[in-house]
Amino acid sequence: MTDPGARRPTCSVAIHSFNRRDLLDRALDTLLAGIDPSDVEVIVSDSGSTDGSCELVRRRYPSVRLVELETDRGLAAGRNAGMQLAQGIYTLMMDEDVVITPEHIKRFVGLMEAHPQAGILAFRKVDERGEALYQYHVPAPSTMNLLFFIMLEWSVVEGLRSLKRRFRIGEAVPGSREEIVEIPYHGGALLFVRTEAARQVGPWDENIFFYGEDFDWCYRFRRCGWKILYFPQITVQAFHGTNSRRTRRTSLIAMKSRRYLFLKYLGAGYLPLYYIIALLGLIPKSGYYLIQSVRGRDARDLPFQRWLWYAVRTIFGRPPTVALKG
Repeated sequence: MTDPGARRPTCSVAIHSFNRRDLLDRALDTLLAGIDPSDVEVIVSDSGSTDGSCELVRRRYPSVRLVELETDRGLAAGRNAGMQLAQGIYTLMMDEDVVITPEHIKRFVGLMEAHPQAGILAFRKVDERGEALYQYHVPAPSTMNLLFFIMLEWSVVEGLRSLKRRFRIGEAVPGSREEIVEIPYHGGALLFVRTEAARQVGPWDENIFFYGEDFDWCYRFRRCGWKILYFPQITVQAFHGTNSRRTRRTSLIAMKSRRYLFLKYLGAGYLPLYYIIALLGLIPKSGYYLIQSVRGRDARDLPFQRWLWYAVRTIFGRPPTVALKG
């Protein structure tokens, strides 16, 4: 229980963790070096890690509030577990692969106080060499409309990232010369949130295991009148691709998430149209995964034929229970 007479911390840091003990250790070690525990509280929500992550927190970081979920229920559930304990005026939501210093938090707080219309602040992520993780991106629709789902289903998401980098497809991500940019959404691995705005918007939607939970949350912020502001001149170091690597197994989870979002925002009346869009979208994805299968990559992944059958079932609302690891 929280003492009602206690001073409210300025910031809560809610870290979601799952089986990345060394990265969690680095994140906590950097973050806790110099923060005022009375002004910044740190919460780790762990989604059933089996690599000793929880033991690490209990042994090395006793000041951190640890929330242990028995099983991995997805990113939304893991982030909610930490967010619901946050007492700070602001909440920094981050994954364990992000490196945040006390100086970062001071800057984040100052920017949020200077922009009262902002519900979420986002920043430019860089790798250990200081190079931006994202340089080009394909613009996304600002609303959950039919065009948004057509773009998702008809793009070869799994192969598009390398093509974007090679051929510079899409719009350039705002560089450090830009001071502030309003954006429609940002990935959930690093978000600085106004806690009261988050309470108004509500929790992350736990019906989405992953892939789309961050877009959904950001969209709901904007529907409540809050802005999402991006500050590219502020860089934060992070690892890239550890969670986002798309396999045939995880693509099924993404398809299930997209179907759920389609029903949530467009309704069951559009399902016949969705079936057409999603089945057509299987064509480029099937080509990509067939090539990967012929090349013998991802031998531990689902066989191509089984993936295709599972994908069709997922589109029609009968997704199989497929473990993310085989």
